[in-house]
Amino acid sequence: MSIHFSSIRAVILDMDGVLWRGTEVLPGIGEFFAFVEQHRIAFALATNNSTKTVDAYVEHLNSVGVPAGPQHVVTSAVGGGAGEEGHPHPPPPPPAHFER
Repeated sequence: MSIHFSSIRAVILDMDGVLWRGTEVLPGIGEFFAFVEQHRIAFALATNNSTKTVDAYVEHLNSVGVPAGPQHVVTSAVGGGAGEEGHPHPPPPPPAHFER
């Protein structure tokens, strides 16, 4: 089976266990995100951990070489509150844009 990377437009990754395990960053993170950026593949990073803020995740992601902003991070606290009474759905994130 071959993968045609040109057909991949976006990826969603879980952070815990995929990008890091505990405090250990898993190998290949830098290379993966360089590939994603080079091929202009949009991405979202998800977690079911609601103990940290989106900003805390962004800070950690950036510190390990992941070029993420708040628009890339979805936590269970963010996703779980969407649509509840008094909590309108958040606007969709802007399309990912990478400068060359």
